[in-house]
Amino acid sequence: MDNKITKSRLSNFLAYEWILIILVAVVAMVGWELIYTMTGVRLTVGQTFKVYYDQTVLSSNDQAFYDLYKFKTDDSIFSYDVIEVNSEGLTSEYNVLSLRLSTYEGDIIITDTAKGEEEGAQSRAEYILNNFSIYDLDSLCEDAENYLKSFLKDGQTDAFKYENLDQNKIANKFKERMRKDNRFRGEEKTANGIELEKGRIKTLCEEVSFFKNFLQNASSDMFYKHTITEELGEKRYGLKADALKNGALNADTYFRNRVDGSSKGVVIMAFDFLEYQPDLQFETVSFMNMCIRNFTDFIPV
Repeated sequence: MDNKITKSRLSNFLAYEWILIILVAVVAMVGWELIYTMTGVRLTVGQTFKVYYDQTVLSSNDQAFYDLYKFKTDDSIFSYDVIEVNSEGLTSEYNVLSLRLSTYEGDIIITDTAKGEEEGAQSRAEYILNNFSIYDLDSLCEDAENYLKSFLKDGQTDAFKYENLDQNKIANKFKERMRKDNRFRGEEKTANGIELEKGRIKTLCEEVSFFKNFLQNASSDMFYKHTITEELGEKRYGLKADALKNGALNADTYFRNRVDGSSKGVVIMAFDFLEYQPDLQFETVSFMNMCIRNFTDFIPV
């Protein structure tokens, strides 16, 4: 049988089979994309830290603010498990906040307390509190402390002392939540991951302790307070940027309203998505502490 490839036969093949060739190429590319997607690291809600600049707040100096995070460095304010950090400036023309928050995409919002002149007008801060899930700072601190308490050794009560925590509990929780994370597959990578996790928990002990001390001893005027319902009473929902003073950095450089470009009326609030990021919700505590340490002269008592 003559199976010799000739110029004539090759020409006929390409003339009639080119569609098949294209289909095979497309299937191969789609298959490769599926393999890449299925084996790649999928970021969870908590592994992405997002800051929103509300429509009444300028985001023009975002890069300077981003530099304070020291992201991807040994001095980063975030733990190893925060893989992506970004921000978004919202506008009155196209406010996508509701859409973003429907998928729990957000950690911090920087907004303001200025009210319109019309009767009964509410500020953006009030609108956000009434329509979205925002932590009051005392509950944020309490939940963070309770999270740490879940690692306590039997008989211990002070969760801020890392030596009081059970190393096996930390390791087992890490293995459980990283079960589907390809970064820590294999015995050696798991062992390295556990060490990273221990470091994360140790730092969290320090951060939550600092935050609790601040809530207990800082001046009352540093907090944005609001009453959502009479039943809940007045609570502290955020930090007032214009009250963060005497620190190494000037808050006006980083927090600016659209009216006069100052930090007047600007507040920093944290979203409550604990249900969807139970281990990484408290990165917001580190963010708040970053603001306190840089913009105030607060010293823990």
